Amino acid sequence: RALAAGTDLLPLVDIAFSHAEPPVIGRSTEAAIRSGAFWVTLGAIRHLAARFTEEIGEKRELFVTGGDAVALAKLIDPDARCVPQMVLDGIVWSGA
Repeated sequence: RALAAGTDLLPLVDIAFSHAEPPVIGRSTEAAIRSGAFWVTLGAIRHLAARFTEEIGEKRELFVTGGDAVALAKLIDPDARCVPQMVLDGIVWSGA
């Protein structure tokens, strides 16, 4: 949205991820925006997970949740656990 709102010529692009990762090089403006959003998000999560491991001193179990969890979990870390409803389970367990 920021790209489309802040520029005259860039379109608003739906960046919902499918189960297939987009190509790294987009062959159109829309494909390039979608690819950039996907790979930057994936890279940021991988980097944070690696930094947590460095600071803690050992690798811990990684849980992935949210709307794109199924598509992203194994790309983030082959050992990551995908729990799409984790937030809802937390609300139920807390009695809120």
